[in-house]
Amino acid sequence: ESELSYDYAYAVPRPEGFNKMLNEANAFPASSGYDFSGYRTVAWNSQDADFFFEKVNGVYYLSVYDDTDIRDMGATSSILDIAWAPESGWAVNKSAKIYAGHTYVFWLWDNKYAKVRVKSVSADRLVFDWAYQTVEGEPQLKPSTGTRRLERTR
Repeated sequence: ESELSYDYAYAVPRPEGFNKMLNEANAFPASSGYDFSGYRTVAWNSQDADFFFEKVNGVYYLSVYDDTDIRDMGATSSILDIAWAPESGWAVNKSAKIYAGHTYVFWLWDNKYAKVRVKSVSADRLVFDWAYQTVEGEPQLKPSTGTRRLERTR
């Protein structure tokens, strides 16, 4: 018999925020982007912007740059409903039409994942909850005990 071994357990940091607001990029460019790693609002065209909020021909979108992907995961009752990032189905045009009550997952340029649940969109203003996965390549997003997986393909 060997001596007792020690098990190591760790929790992956998954910062989150609630009731964050962005303004529409054409009307208020300096406050229309979001930087998950900095937990802050930035300009839509900032190098640090992971996504931005814009209106095109009267329709609101969440948009990303070429090095990031976005996917609309559909209607959810909470940001916790989506526990895993999808493997496929990313928007080819790098944007997703905004619907209140939908959760959107991002595959970021640095191989990290994040998600946003839109609470409301009106008068060129977006209100959302967010969660960010700080470990590179880890597809598990903010989990909740007892939450059913809506999708897991990785």
